[in-house]
Amino acid sequence: MINRTAYAFKMKRGHPAILPRAVMFHHFWNADHPRGQGAISADQLDAAIDVLGVENILSPDEWRARAKAGTLTPHSTCLSFDDGLRCQYDIAAPVLRMRGLRAFWFIYSGPLTGEPDRLELYRLFRTIAFPNIDAFHEAFFAAADEAMDADERRRSSNISVVRAHLFDYGFYSYADRRMRFIRDVILGPARYFGIMDAMMSRWQFDSKNAVRRLWIDGDAIRALSDAGHEIGLHSHSHPTLLAAMTREQQRMEFDRNRVELMKIVKQAPTSASYPCNSYSSETIEILKDLGVDIAFRANLSQPYGSLMEIPRQDHVDLFETLADD
Repeated sequence: MINRTAYAFKMKRGHPAILPRAVMFHHFWNADHPRGQGAISADQLDAAIDVLGVENILSPDEWRARAKAGTLTPHSTCLSFDDGLRCQYDIAAPVLRMRGLRAFWFIYSGPLTGEPDRLELYRLFRTIAFPNIDAFHEAFFAAADEAMDADERRRSSNISVVRAHLFDYGFYSYADRRMRFIRDVILGPARYFGIMDAMMSRWQFDSKNAVRRLWIDGDAIRALSDAGHEIGLHSHSHPTLLAAMTREQQRMEFDRNRVELMKIVKQAPTSASYPCNSYSSETIEILKDLGVDIAFRANLSQPYGSLMEIPRQDHVDLFETLADD
């Protein structure tokens, strides 16, 4: 068991408390899952629960009911897990079970149909193939420079523009922002995929084996649902720029997501979170039409208001320190 006095907690400067609080988790590590950037351990999750106050953490049903009734208190908290990752099921789910807690699990369905999300695969690649994130960034920037023209290289090196990219996410370093700026703004999906696939080939990364270890399957999703967790929508293919897609394309993303999850849990999802925090008024209308009555953002840039745009704190952003004293 963890010695909870060996952990410290501080709110990040520049991020005033947004209450009631919804907390978003992604990656976890242990002996079977690598310790990538931003990943936390079971002990750290357990300590975080103590810091948040286990008595403050509401089940999805209670959170929804209180949110609709307007009775959430300044201490009301809910936990959420995005992407349906195997490390979440193996590491976080047992902690929740031990603490008697239930959470929202927002799952994109591509991996369930043999269509894995490349971004998650690339994350595992950079975690396993490089000694640290700086080494990956150095290799990626070199490869990207070869693929970009002179004007694109100038834009990718514009410090003020890069710093403004994803400014809501205070935990991103300058190199993190530059990589994502190049990926999303300059290269676009096809060119970015080409660069990363070539890098994986060069580093002899076994992507087929990686896919098998990254995501949970239908049996795990069913087990979570049976244990009282809420399974929610998160799109089918997890696009990075969902808001830039046509209304028809967005509808197809969530229609497919809904169908695949209903095959497993035998009930229609009524909650959602937006992949990469990208959405529009059309996205909200589509989700409402599909029966979703509560949806979550992925940052705190917008205050709590609409039940379809509930802000969340990333666990990395929530804790300035959650480490051994």
